[in-house]
Amino acid sequence: MAVYQGIDSGSSKIRKITVKSGLGGFSAISKGKPGKKILALPSNLVTFRRFSFPFRDKRRIMDVLPGELMETLVLPLEKMVWDVSSIHRENASILVAVREEMEQFVKSGENSISVIDTEPSALARVAAYNNIKNALIIDLGASKTTFCGVRDGRLDLVRVRIMGGNKIDNILSHERKITQEEVGEIKQTEGLHDKEIRRFFDDLFKSASIHTPFDYEQIVLTGGGGQMPGLAKYVEEYFEAPVTYFELPSGLSPFFDSVAFGAALYDSVGQEKVNFKKVRDDGKNVSFHWVFLLLIPLLIYSISLVMEESQLKKQNKQIVNAMKMAVKEEFPKKKRVRYPLPEARAIIKKEEKGQTGSSRKVIPMLHDISSAGKKLDVSFYEMDMTEDNIRLKGEAESFQGVDEFRSALEKYFDKAETLVQKRKGDDSVDFTIKVTPESRKEPKKGRRKSS
Repeated sequence: MAVYQGIDSGSSKIRKITVKSGLGGFSAISKGKPGKKILALPSNLVTFRRFSFPFRDKRRIMDVLPGELMETLVLPLEKMVWDVSSIHRENASILVAVREEMEQFVKSGENSISVIDTEPSALARVAAYNNIKNALIIDLGASKTTFCGVRDGRLDLVRVRIMGGNKIDNILSHERKITQEEVGEIKQTEGLHDKEIRRFFDDLFKSASIHTPFDYEQIVLTGGGGQMPGLAKYVEEYFEAPVTYFELPSGLSPFFDSVAFGAALYDSVGQEKVNFKKVRDDGKNVSFHWVFLLLIPLLIYSISLVMEESQLKKQNKQIVNAMKMAVKEEFPKKKRVRYPLPEARAIIKKEEKGQTGSSRKVIPMLHDISSAGKKLDVSFYEMDMTEDNIRLKGEAESFQGVDEFRSALEKYFDKAETLVQKRKGDDSVDFTIKVTPESRKEPKKGRRKSS
């Protein structure tokens, strides 16, 4: 049996709910030492972001998040703390807080906190506890009102307005010159039948700018203001959606205990959760990450240069090896070939000037093939030479690359024919191209300008 304590440090009162979990589900208990204390950071200290990624691994998402967040935040990254609350399909829900504000809030409250969670994620867990997967949760507190959208069981929207019960108190006491006790009585008896209170909610919902048309299946009212007379009917008419309330374990109030109970549900499998306590001590590393982000373009450019140089060396080695094989085939007596072009030239010079045969053509043909492949992303791994033709086997990045190489060969040979081209698993293309030695063209030379 696990015991957790959820803490809601509201503006009017701190509420603590201790919950034990077992085979029968969750139940609230009055006594028991909690294994974890979970503090729900107020929603007005939190901002919500949602990003799409081509992967679902949280570590990878946390690695790339700084680059995404820096475009959407006003303050520098080193002043912020963030965590992934959930990952659903391609979407990741992110909750962000200002580090200094969070630290001040934590220091002013409970000691021995195990987890720094947030009100929005706590409310989303209560929705999951009630099997609510699509709803707009409206938490009407004393100092603020929080709108939490839940879609497919995941946070979809978090919007906070610093307009709560205290502001209604101030409006009524100022307009009617009455005491706080009289204000409380009006709120409890008249509720939204009072024109000033109704006007307050008109302004509140307009300022929230919730989706139009409203596309949540239902609305859940919670918070102390959620029980105000006439509010459910008003909200139902305003959004044109049914209104309901959370069902909590026996002894807990769906209006005052939802956040604390949701915080205590922190370890529910597969539910929304963040832990700013776990990541808040990483602030020193954020500055390094920031510098690293700035170095990424230079790093990528440097890596690309190294890769290009490596690729050129690889291609050059492949061409040289192919030339060595060709020289050995033409001159079988030559047992070892280290520098194919100079050694082939030396052998040819020893031949009689009137001698004919393919030996006179090997070096120019190899030079032509090398020139045709220059500046193209192709590589050779085999070259078969006969008296009638040369078959080049190699690899290109695409079918277009094969065709470009064949066209380049036709600048030096009357005919270059693609015999085989086949796509491999990594999307590169294996090819075999045949050219004939007898049809070699002499490359055209430009005329020299007369001095």
